[in-house]
Amino acid sequence: MVVLAVLVWFATPARSAEPASPETLALGVNVIGGQIDYAFNRAWRGELRFVSGSQESSVGTVSSQVVGLRAYRLFGASATRFYAGAEAAFIRAKQNGSGLRTTGGALGGFIGLERRIARRVALGVDAGPYAVTLRESASRASSTSVEFVLNTFILFYVY
Repeated sequence: MVVLAVLVWFATPARSAEPASPETLALGVNVIGGQIDYAFNRAWRGELRFVSGSQESSVGTVSSQVVGLRAYRLFGASATRFYAGAEAAFIRAKQNGSGLRTTGGALGGFIGLERRIARRVALGVDAGPYAVTLRESASRASSTSVEFVLNTFILFYVY
């Protein structure tokens, strides 16, 4: 019964293209993690994002975690809204079964769009360049590069 109530709550169609009020809190799911969005007002939003994953490589399995804090400005008041913002993130990676560990950070800007598909559900995508700096713990070797990052997500507005 609770599951049905939650599905009805999130899947209720939007009554108009424009949301009636700015939702303050949203929980989201992205490709390999999650996010919490907080609307300061109709135009400005902040976001805490977490992604985690692992990948096989020639040296074994490498696991990584990224925690980022984003701030962005939304434009427009329709069901499709464009936005632009910046993100700062902490990165940690390790090679499983060894002592190799890497930490670092990323700083970047992005542009994107969010499309309201139901009263309390939105899909979004954004992309932009990020400067990524990593340092290996044992040798203290470091590396900096510019990477292009693409994000996709689904948001569930809860309040």
